[in-house]
Amino acid sequence: MPWEAAIPPRPPSHPVALIPVDRSHRAVLGNLGQLYRHDLSEAYGHLPNDDGTFNDRPLDQFLAGVDPQRRAWLITAAGRTAGFAMTTPAEDGGTSITSFFIVRTLRRTGVGRAAAVRIISLFPGRWSIGFQRYNPGVEAF
Repeated sequence: MPWEAAIPPRPPSHPVALIPVDRSHRAVLGNLGQLYRHDLSEAYGHLPNDDGTFNDRPLDQFLAGVDPQRRAWLITAAGRTAGFAMTTPAEDGGTSITSFFIVRTLRRTGVGRAAAVRIISLFPGRWSIGFQRYNPGVEAF
C-alpha cells in the first residue's frame, strides 16, 4: 500500500569505539545528555525547564570537574556519534556505570553491548551497574 512506507535501513553500527571526553566535547556531551534526560523523563515524570532543556546533575558535575574520578566517554559506531557512558567509583570500592546512553536508531544493534564490554575491560575488578526496572530491555541487556 502507498501509505505503508518501507522502514529505512539502520546506519552502520560497527566498529564501536570509545573516545575519552575532555573539554572539547562539552557541546556534544551536553546535547546527548538532553536526549538521555528526555528518554528518562517519561519514567521519572520530569518536565523540561522553561527554556526547553532538562537538568542533568551528573553531567553538570562532570563538566564542572567537581569529581576528578568521574569519567565519561563518547561512544561511536562506524565513526559516527552513537551515545555516551559515565563512570564513578562505587561505594564498595569498585566502579559504577552511572549513565549510559545509545541513540535510538542504534539500540538493539550490539553497539551498547560492545561499548559496555569495552568500558568494563578498562577497569578490572568489581562493577556496579544500576538500571531502571521500568525499561523493559535494560535488565536483559
